[in-house]
Amino acid sequence: MQITIFSVWMTFVWCSIFIVLCYILRKRSVLLNLSSMTGIIILYLFCLIRLAVPVELPWTKVVSGGSLYNFLYQIFGCEITCVAGHEIYVYHIFVVAWGVVMAVLLMRYLIQYHRVVSYFSEMEKTEDTELNNILDEICTDKEKRNIKIVQTAAVEVPCCIGIFEKRILIPDKKYSREELHYIILHEYTHLDNKDILTIQLINILCIVFWWNPFVYILKGDMYQSIEIRCDQTVTK
Repeated sequence: MQITIFSVWMTFVWCSIFIVLCYILRKRSVLLNLSSMTGIIILYLFCLIRLAVPVELPWTKVVSGGSLYNFLYQIFGCEITCVAGHEIYVYHIFVVAWGVVMAVLLMRYLIQYHRVVSYFSEMEKTEDTELNNILDEICTDKEKRNIKIVQTAAVEVPCCIGIFEKRILIPDKKYSREELHYIILHEYTHLDNKDILTIQLINILCIVFWWNPFVYILKGDMYQSIEIRCDQTVTK
């Protein structure tokens, strides 16, 4: 197995077509009739993984790429200069630019994520009896061992963070007991489904393929699919 210009091009083309097709079918509820929300999320994850590993598989057969592929191949395969006996092609410049932008975006994202997680990790677990009792009702002691509820004015809407040290963040506002039950159940479901990990993988892969407009369509639709799956679980 190897990575070539052809394998990268074909992976980009077919994954882009697949993303657009899934997006259209899901918007028209056709895909939902054929698969569950979890199935749709798995399809999208498979597509992202394939984008991340654009290798030529052993059974791959090279076919004509058409006039567009030939045109792009001529552009990217065009020699620019020669340095110390090594030819520099257009695709070398593209790969370097890809890597530099990716490294900058990834570093910025990791720093921001670390700051957010560190900020909320320093906050103490709420001592509110009602909130903790609701969490007790929703999950067993074993499941709840690493989950803490933090009530803070630093967030405007309920959310959850953490892959290992899990926290449910609730705005410092007045809620009825029923509202609190559904809020905590919703955020707990995200944690139980490992949605935080999935979202981080999506964000990182979108950074890797920052130049591909179709990954942003996939990202937005996956976010929505994750929320719909969570709502379906909560309202059962």
